[in-house]
Amino acid sequence: MLFHSVSFRFRQCLSALVLIPFGWTGLFAQMGGFLKISAVDGEGSFNDMKHKLSHPPVVRVVDESNNFVQGAEVSFILPVVGPSGVFVIGGNKGTTITDEKGIARCPIYLPNSEEGRFNIKVTAESRGKTGTIVLSQSNTLAGGSSVGARKKSKL
Repeated sequence: MLFHSVSFRFRQCLSALVLIPFGWTGLFAQMGGFLKISAVDGEGSFNDMKHKLSHPPVVRVVDESNNFVQGAEVSFILPVVGPSGVFVIGGNKGTTITDEKGIARCPIYLPNSEEGRFNIKVTAESRGKTGTIVLSQSNTLAGGSSVGARKKSKL
């Protein structure tokens, strides 16, 4: 009986591995679904350490059917050590809620005093569904017109 149970679970997992790459998301929908997060603005941006200007990212959250997710809680987590920043409200984690178009804007943070590249972990959660993405930015002393400047994005 134990062998049958293990064998059945193995077939379920194998079916999931075979079907998911081909776009079949029904299994995830049955298990609570998932969220997809994409960068709208801020990926690869530079933060001006000298003038304490950052470029907080903007992300869009959609569900497994590519519908905008309104009201999802989105967390932006900065590294604790190395190049990074600190949120104006304090700490390395800032949280916000998506709007009607699934857009979440990272709370304002200030770059720390370490130059270099770092990753921002972004996690979204809504109605038992979750999603994660990692965005990269850099702190620099170089300055320049692209540092800290906001690009106009199409939302």
